[in-house]
Amino acid sequence: MKRIITVLFFIFSLLNLSAENIIITKKAAKVSNEVILVREVENYSKLYKIDYEKAKEYLIEEAILFIGAKLYTEEPKETDISNQIRDDKAFYASKVGKDLKNITDEEFLSALLTNNVSMRTYKEYVKKKLWISKFISESYEKEKIKRYYPTTEELEQIMKNKPELFEEKESVILSMIYFSYYGSSGSKKNDEQIKLLKNKAEECLKTINEDNFVEMVNKYSDDLISLHSTPKGRVGKVPLDDPRTLNSFSEEIISVFKTSNIGLIPKVFETQNGLYIFRIEARVQAIKLSKEESILKAESYLQKEYEQNLKGAIRQRLVNELKRQMEIIIY
Repeated sequence: MKRIITVLFFIFSLLNLSAENIIITKKAAKVSNEVILVREVENYSKLYKIDYEKAKEYLIEEAILFIGAKLYTEEPKETDISNQIRDDKAFYASKVGKDLKNITDEEFLSALLTNNVSMRTYKEYVKKKLWISKFISESYEKEKIKRYYPTTEELEQIMKNKPELFEEKESVILSMIYFSYYGSSGSKKNDEQIKLLKNKAEECLKTINEDNFVEMVNKYSDDLISLHSTPKGRVGKVPLDDPRTLNSFSEEIISVFKTSNIGLIPKVFETQNGLYIFRIEARVQAIKLSKEESILKAESYLQKEYEQNLKGAIRQRLVNELKRQMEIIIY
């Protein structure tokens, strides 16, 4: 069973699980014996930027699925729950740049942005999410046995409608050192701190060369993903004409990527989020896939799309089937 990824920083802003809160908070709905509070719906609505009614509908569906999971699926094992909590802690540790072994329960729980949350409460929440995930996954695996093979017409249609999928865009293989304008708490550094950071970046640029690049990554970089990649500092392939690249960097930076030679770019680049020093490792020229390659990619694309749609359809089918068996009260 695949483990779910728990969204650490928002969980308990939604749950409001203390007995005192349950007593004084208005009910939004009740599904059999599962109570959904108005505060939960309001927080979910705000978090995911959807209206109140849609948020309430989603939480009602989650309650329905949880009841169904308890009826038709075996309870998650203690090892699965422990492993998920360990993974959640590891995710948090990577975000704050610490070793997992140095993350205490107290620090981890305090990062959940709520008061008086115990590890026992968190464990119950993880168990619930795993149970629902297992319930849906078991139904999905049964349906997945019926293998989907796209027709010739479907393959030709996707190749016609999405030609960008079947060409390799001009790209660079990139490594970088990043100096973030934001601290570990997520707040932006003040003007004085940013000035010191700029001096730090210029100091790095003066001392960096092809031989000590990894050493400089270790010493300076704030980007946790590339810092822990192999080799260190490696970002990977960056398409030059992809809108997402422009969102991450700037027109100036992309222009320099297009015209620079392979190797270190001797400049500190500034964006609204921080400063960068780049090294171009290699270039990938734009090419168009052959007919045979395009067919294989189209087949893979349509199969993945089918599986994603199937998961959503199975979830909705389970909700609809179970809903007819349950008492649902809207307050």
